[in-house]
Amino acid sequence: MAIFEQNYQQNNMPEEPKISIVIPTKNRQDHLKRLLASVQKSAYKNYEIIIVNDGDEISPFSKSSHIHVLQNNSNQGLAFSRTRGAKKAKGEYVLFIDDDNVVDKNMLEMLANSLTSNSTLFAVGPATYYFSNKNKIWFLGSSINLRTSIPIFKRKYERRELQKGNLLQTENLHNCFMVYKKYGDEVGWFDPFVFMNGTEFDLFQRIKKKHPTKYLATVINAKCYHDVPEFHKDLLRSMGFDNKERVYYFQRNRGLHVGRYGRMLDKLSLLIVFYPLFLIVYSLLFLYYRRGDFFLAHSRATFDGYKILLKTLV
Repeated sequence: MAIFEQNYQQNNMPEEPKISIVIPTKNRQDHLKRLLASVQKSAYKNYEIIIVNDGDEISPFSKSSHIHVLQNNSNQGLAFSRTRGAKKAKGEYVLFIDDDNVVDKNMLEMLANSLTSNSTLFAVGPATYYFSNKNKIWFLGSSINLRTSIPIFKRKYERRELQKGNLLQTENLHNCFMVYKKYGDEVGWFDPFVFMNGTEFDLFQRIKKKHPTKYLATVINAKCYHDVPEFHKDLLRSMGFDNKERVYYFQRNRGLHVGRYGRMLDKLSLLIVFYPLFLIVYSLLFLYYRRGDFFLAHSRATFDGYKILLKTLV
């Protein structure tokens, strides 16, 4: 990741491009209401809100002239919900944000100004802090080591750099990020086959393939607060394994991402070394915690991941 300076001055933009805020949600109405309240306090006012509901019907509080609610027929998943919202969007920029966040009043303005002022950017995200500890960074950007398929998260950065208000170049953003609608439309937004775990990475890679001179960055002084625990006593929950679905896509999509975007050496490395290693390590972990359902999902995911990866070798 590289650090580089902003080239705009806040509140010095000729006009405010419209932002479409897409919020996927599922049975977390209290979280959704809190997020909407924080958005409505934003200094930036040229926006619309598109709620894509993947759960029970939500209360009328969310319905107003600038809030649109789309109801999925069944559990369609994050990729489908985000794409549905993006296709409905009328803004020049689309902000995707999960419902368990609260935004700083200046976040929308800083993200929009960064895109408007930097022609080489196609997506930006804020520095995300823990909601329970607003001085502790949760996410600054990430990448995927395609040799091992292991995601690498940037959570720490020198405070003196944070104070400069610069942009931090990154390879991946998630949870809260803003994208030029024209680039998302061009590639068809999120791939529903990815479903979860890496849907954003896949989108950004497809955009970068068409526009190799453009990139994405974290706007360090833009702030978002994510309501997730700093620590969890349950090891499996702390690793993100709270259901069989997450276990499955976490493992299967290793083969998908490396198969699509890795080099031949990366693919062989995952195929011969790291897929077998992950299968053994995680299987032992799931069996130790007596999660047979996780073990079966992980085993099936490894088999499916192998099939995806092998198809890219022939």
